Amino acid sequence: MQSGHDLYQLRQVWCGEISELVGSTVLPDRSWWHHSSWWRRGNREKEVVISLAPIVDKLERLRLALLTDACLAVASGATEDLFENALPSEQEFWAPLTTQLDQNESRFRKETPKKQIEGIRAGVAAYTDVLHGLVGRESPKSSIQPGVQ
Repeated sequence: MQSGHDLYQLRQVWCGEISELVGSTVLPDRSWWHHSSWWRRGNREKEVVISLAPIVDKLERLRLALLTDACLAVASGATEDLFENALPSEQEFWAPLTTQLDQNESRFRKETPKKQIEGIRAGVAAYTDVLHGLVGRESPKSSIQPGVQ
């Protein structure tokens, strides 16, 4: 089914963009960083939160594309490729990214940016929970029978 493949490709693009954002916004993990001025560290943390903010929008689009893909696959009876190939590979993609977000979050010291990063991480966790729920289930079958009204 072409639209399912297109949705998968679109999710791959958005996942790549999220990975790029996370990979390019790392807080230092050096002793001088932890002892640097509160103001300096706060500004850097604020910059990181701002650079990661687009992830929230991308997660919303990812969730919609994923659920649309799942619905189309069930309705068309083409669930095997989605549930046995696409979703497990997508799930594998998120594991290292989630670890990297956790590591970044642990480096935050100021309360407001830390809560904002926790919110972004929670959004990623919610998306990966949906993936896990879909992968962990038997491929659903459509109750719609073609030609029957």
